[in-house]
Amino acid sequence: MKHLVAKSGLTALTSLALFGGASVLATDSNTPSFSTVAKAATVSQSQLKSDVQTMVAARNEGGNYVKEVIDGEQLSEFSDDPMEAYNDERGRGFGQVPGALHYELSQDFSMFNQDYAGLMIVYNGFKDRFSSTDQAVLAQDIKDINSAKNSEDKAEKASAFGNDLGSAVDNYGATVTKIESASAAAPKPAAPKPAAKKTVTKKSYVSKLTAKKTSSKKYVKITGTVKLYKSAKYAYISTYKGHVHVKLNSKHQFSKTVYAPKAKHVKVKAGSYSHGHFKAVTSYKTVTVH
Repeated sequence: MKHLVAKSGLTALTSLALFGGASVLATDSNTPSFSTVAKAATVSQSQLKSDVQTMVAARNEGGNYVKEVIDGEQLSEFSDDPMEAYNDERGRGFGQVPGALHYELSQDFSMFNQDYAGLMIVYNGFKDRFSSTDQAVLAQDIKDINSAKNSEDKAEKASAFGNDLGSAVDNYGATVTKIESASAAAPKPAAPKPAAKKTVTKKSYVSKLTAKKTSSKKYVKITGTVKLYKSAKYAYISTYKGHVHVKLNSKHQFSKTVYAPKAKHVKVKAGSYSHGHFKAVTSYKTVTVH
């Protein structure tokens, strides 16, 4: 998916001020409608497509850490598994995007311009579907950012905004119970012909993943399981220290301890090596180090 810019984020991108400006960001909606309560039952195909584009655009706007831990390909694949995007108990849904932007801001305030622009793309794309309580919290967060006295204070308040925004996205997602099918969204032809049977190709994925610091706090033990519908021999593990691979056992499980004392997140995909190159059969799965 190339050149994705969510329409809802254009105002945020064009009006983002540099540090020290009188107002950090001026959007067309600093005052949301508080009468709106998040009561979603069905999401249309057009809304799903727009939400995917919004999250991809926000991820691409963010800093290096955000691009490292959020897999753009995985976001695009939410179109194939939409309920996972809105309501995934493993924390791999849309809420992970503002979560990553929030974390980077908490660690590096020099990323303010990029990460806050990404947060505003998400905010403008989802704000009208948030509960009145979440709308009020986020509106106050934006006021706090615009009234901050210095760049570090702005970044700190923007990080809090990102945390609240991630919660609001998750809260909204919890209300989504149905995604409109593609066939329901399309207009019915006057004289429909019987559709040819289509073979559904199941996708392999990393089904379980944990990352825990060892007692020394310098190493991280990573374990997981891969659900395979295509052949794969290795798990490919990425941390800020680099990449390592470990062979899958007969049950498609793996375990590896790596030196990464400052690791906050780990991501893993599965695949095989061919002519010295790793060919993945799954998208990345990201997990927080505990």
